[in-house]
Amino acid sequence: MALLSQKVLDNRRRQHAVVTAHKRRIRDEVLPSLAQTKRAWYESSRENNRKIKDTWHTQRAKVRDIQRTQKLIHKAKILAHKRRIRNELANQR
Repeated sequence: MALLSQKVLDNRRRQHAVVTAHKRRIRDEVLPSLAQTKRAWYESSRENNRKIKDTWHTQRAKVRDIQRTQKLIHKAKILAHKRRIRNELANQR
């Protein structure tokens, strides 16, 4: 019976060594590269978001300028139309 229990203990030790080596490999090789990849994703997405924000704000300023000029042109047309109607009414009298 002692032979069997010794065999079981040897198997356990061997399996433990394999599992420990595997865990060590994951800790030393896989996790650092994974963390580096995640960090790269995070930094690139952060830069991308910053670029999107900057372009959005500059476009917003441009659009506001364009809208302002369109509004001024529209008001000028309305005032010209009012002036023309007033002149026509004044000439009819």
